[in-house]
Amino acid sequence: MEDAYLVLSKLTKTYPNQPRPAVRDVDIDVARGEFISLLGPSGCGKTTTLRMIAGLIVPTSGGIRVGRVDMTNRPVHKRDMGMVFQSYALFPHMSVGENVDFGLQMRRIPKSERRRRVAEALDMVHLTHLANRRVSQLSGGQAQRIALARALVIEPTVLLLDEPLSNLDAKLREELRVEIRRIQQETGITTVFVTHDQDEALAMSDRLVVMSEGRVEQVGEPWAVYETPRNRFVADFIGRTNLFDGLAVGRDDGLLRVAVEGLGTLSVRTPETGRTSVTVMVRPHRVQLEPVEQLANELKGRVVQSSYLGDVESVVVEVDGVRITAERTHSGRPLALGAEVRLGWGDTDAYVIPQ
Repeated sequence: MEDAYLVLSKLTKTYPNQPRPAVRDVDIDVARGEFISLLGPSGCGKTTTLRMIAGLIVPTSGGIRVGRVDMTNRPVHKRDMGMVFQSYALFPHMSVGENVDFGLQMRRIPKSERRRRVAEALDMVHLTHLANRRVSQLSGGQAQRIALARALVIEPTVLLLDEPLSNLDAKLREELRVEIRRIQQETGITTVFVTHDQDEALAMSDRLVVMSEGRVEQVGEPWAVYETPRNRFVADFIGRTNLFDGLAVGRDDGLLRVAVEGLGTLSVRTPETGRTSVTVMVRPHRVQLEPVEQLANELKGRVVQSSYLGDVESVVVEVDGVRITAERTHSGRPLALGAEVRLGWGDTDAYVIPQ
């Protein structure tokens, strides 16, 4: 990336007495002002990567650069990065204002300047009225906002967020992720966000970095990672999906014909793959339930599971031993177990996974 601001080059971390690296050969370029999310299951290396950027963990090999400055071996306090932790890490013996002011004091910023910047930071998170309150008197959401204000007040080069919403209830998490994204866009600060929550990553990010077993599996805009996953791991990890393994048996008018046991021959509009064994992905929201009209792939099956989710109904249909998950906008009583249904999807609703 020509305009890269934060650059990770072959970043690797191997812990003593471990059979394989926790992070290996991570290459990521982040543009100035970009919001990226490191997303993956527990133990995939995302937090280790973030902590190497922060300087809390020393890399085994590889490099970290911000702008033109090599940060690889620079001490934490000389990196000018702001970090928000999952546990808030606020000082309980200090007031809200004193917590936000702490980083400025350590940098020997003049008192008048500190006062102005603390006021601006608290205003940014809409908590000016709590400046004199003790941390012990804050709710979880308020504490996390104060932790964010404390990270931003030092005007960091990069903002690092380590699963900052995971201790909050679902409604508050949704509210705060909107707030964090708003503040990030207003300040234009380069941000790296670690999460295992796909909804958070999809909703907040300019780009996703999907990780598994210490490696980067795919980097891309949220819609691209979701709609066109690079491999089976990404397809299975991001969102809900149906995956069908089959054999490519020919092409017809730009359609790849894929024979899938139990489903017959499916049609997928896809470029030439050059492979015989392929995996077809169909997202549940792409699967239509009755009535099905003039679709390339039409099947009949029996409802074996139905989950009412309020705005949608998730339905599992069994077709000759193969289970297919569909989602429909709910309009009345859920489908009964054992009901015979027709289902299908168009040739552009399916996707052949490249790897």
